[in-house]
Amino acid sequence: MMQSTLSRGQRVALLIALMTLITSVYMLTYSGRMGYTDTRFLFDATESLVRDGDFLLDLTNGERRFWDYEEPLPQVPLVPVNAEPLQIVMAAPLYLLADMLPNAGYVHVVWLFNVLVSALAVGVFYLYALQLGYGERTAIITGLLFAFGTTLWAYSKTFFQEPLTLLLILLAAYFVERWRSSGYRSTGNVIAAVGVFVLAFAARRAALVALPVLVVIGFPWLERLLAPLWVRRGFFALAGVTAIGLFVASRLPAVPFSDALHGYFFSIGGSLWGTSPLVLLAVPGMWVLAWQNRMRYVIAALLMTLIYAGAYAYGAGDEWFGGLSFPPRFLVPILPFLMLCALPAVDYLTTPNSKRTWRIVAGVLVLYSLWIQFNAVSYWWGEYTTLLPAEARGLTEWRGGLDNVRYLRWVLLPQLWGAEPFDFVWIRTGQPLFPVIFGVLAALSAAGIWLAWRWPRFARYIAITLPLLAITSLYGGMRLIHSDDLYLAFSGGLNSSLDMIQREMTADDVLLISQPGYEAFYMNYGDINGPRVITLPFHQGERENPDAVPVIDSPNPARLLERPTIQLINTLAEGRDSLWLLSHSSPFITWSVRPVERYMAQHHYPLRTFDLTGEDGLPVRLIEYSMATAPTQSLQGPQQTSRLQYGDDIALVGYTLPAGDSYAPGDALPVSLFWLSDEKLAESYSVAMHLAQPGGGVIASAEDSQPRAGFAPTNTWAANVPVWDNRALRIPAEIAPGEYELWVALYGFNASGEIALLDVTGGNSAENGTIGILPTTIMIR
Repeated sequence: MMQSTLSRGQRVALLIALMTLITSVYMLTYSGRMGYTDTRFLFDATESLVRDGDFLLDLTNGERRFWDYEEPLPQVPLVPVNAEPLQIVMAAPLYLLADMLPNAGYVHVVWLFNVLVSALAVGVFYLYALQLGYGERTAIITGLLFAFGTTLWAYSKTFFQEPLTLLLILLAAYFVERWRSSGYRSTGNVIAAVGVFVLAFAARRAALVALPVLVVIGFPWLERLLAPLWVRRGFFALAGVTAIGLFVASRLPAVPFSDALHGYFFSIGGSLWGTSPLVLLAVPGMWVLAWQNRMRYVIAALLMTLIYAGAYAYGAGDEWFGGLSFPPRFLVPILPFLMLCALPAVDYLTTPNSKRTWRIVAGVLVLYSLWIQFNAVSYWWGEYTTLLPAEARGLTEWRGGLDNVRYLRWVLLPQLWGAEPFDFVWIRTGQPLFPVIFGVLAALSAAGIWLAWRWPRFARYIAITLPLLAITSLYGGMRLIHSDDLYLAFSGGLNSSLDMIQREMTADDVLLISQPGYEAFYMNYGDINGPRVITLPFHQGERENPDAVPVIDSPNPARLLERPTIQLINTLAEGRDSLWLLSHSSPFITWSVRPVERYMAQHHYPLRTFDLTGEDGLPVRLIEYSMATAPTQSLQGPQQTSRLQYGDDIALVGYTLPAGDSYAPGDALPVSLFWLSDEKLAESYSVAMHLAQPGGGVIASAEDSQPRAGFAPTNTWAANVPVWDNRALRIPAEIAPGEYELWVALYGFNASGEIALLDVTGGNSAENGTIGILPTTIMIR
């Protein structure tokens, strides 16, 4: 084992160059894809923390329901993220940074988190190797193998919590090792170790099971206790018996977590050694360490593997695989401890005296590991399930895919090469300059490692220059990939909605997205100072396409919606005057049921509609509602009666003013009209409503529409069955105080397409008897 002969400045320069090199390569395969539910929740909580000071899920509300939570918040009944807070808190500065940088997407910037965390973890590993007495060459080479030959590379593309947990547990162990190496005199290292381990627990509660590993690393007399050869032999015999016991348990169906034990320890496609074959270098490394009576890290690595994997196998239950992820997701924090045991093997293999046979075997192992990891980063992991046979039922944890060579991920995924582009952001966004930038940065970082090693005078310049180049490259890269169609960047309607939101809404407003889909745009491009955006689930009363049959078909809009959506809307109605809805559809898409719009039109008051659909045809409509509670029962009579008759068959029997008859400038004025027809109507008429001065002069108008926002057209009315029609107008801010009138008209279109107003009789009217005047005076204060 070669000891370090370099200066402190050289070692710092090597550390910086190593982390910059790893960051550069990770960026070449960076995707910025929110393809996994857990990571979407974590990002959503990060956004909520920065914008609203809480950990509630709003943008992903459509993916996680809140009925299982006993105490939803009264004003915004959203569920908390139900995850450890540290990663959310640590990622918040990246979200703030994205808000300050022009042309930088929020998701794209926040998804740099694990790129940086993983590179930092390799940096800590490098320092750890030096602390254990290995030379820079061994530390750097093993660090590079750790970075690119294990699933750490795959998880650098995600926002999962495992890389941060890995970093913090490794860092805590590093401080414990420094404390032990100082002869237990360095109080600062003890404090640092405890503090970092508390952070690890805040990053992932499962980190608590790593505490015995830290005890082993710091235990004072361990080598003395294990000095007798028979003790070490006894330890390995115990390890062998434990392995046999685990194998037997993994084969017994009666053991409830046998699938997890099999996947974690023995499967060729799901275990640590199966997905990161380089960790097998720990086996000869452990033999060397045992022979040298340096058993501390042999015990630490095996204990970490046993208790960490065992805890997840037992505690995670059916969720042991970790969802749509690359296996074994939950065991990623074990990797550095196995690689620490691999240090003696790498140290031997990189010396001129090593046997050629062992170098060839190690070379094959390295190439195989690189093959696995490249396949792990080449495509979104959901693509794998599309390549599995029908018997897998789309399950990523299917045993056939974990045990059968034919169905291993790195065997199936290459079938997509050439047929589908790699899941790299620069390919998806068509930015060839992106890989050039990070390819050059990688080359400069590699050159920096060589220069810092050979010429100490360059170390200072490398330590200063490379971080500046890395920051510049990251910023330039983020600008290049800003327009990403994965996040609907090219939707004219959604981009127009941002301007509309800035102009019409405040930070106190709430914008509901009628169903999942469009929230991706607001995740990446939504303004930090805008309203709270809440995504509603896809409802069983909606159609996904013209040929689909809704799961629920009912004339009652409440039955078409998920119960939590109704609770959400009702709770929001209690605390605010208005609510905004972003609709995925329009009245011109006749097959769409639009259950949320139906419910809102029946229970509240459509105020304004902005049709923002762009040339791309993606339907985008913003609708503002007055949240006054409307009368909903046909048998519930109106507060005010009316004798207005429209044409021969339609009567405005009465109306209700739920907010009364006195208003201030700028208020919404909601009105519920109570219609009745004594005959089945053939035509569909539209309703116009105005606020006017007595004697003439329209001051403000509601939007014209067929009754109940178009969901109750007159040609669908049954004879002698009353219909409620809710609509509202905004009183102008500059209106003068005084008395005003409400005018209501019904109109259709003649054969030439011109508006044809129905004559009004039976009450007061205006405009030559074509507009009815409601018998209530509106007072403007």
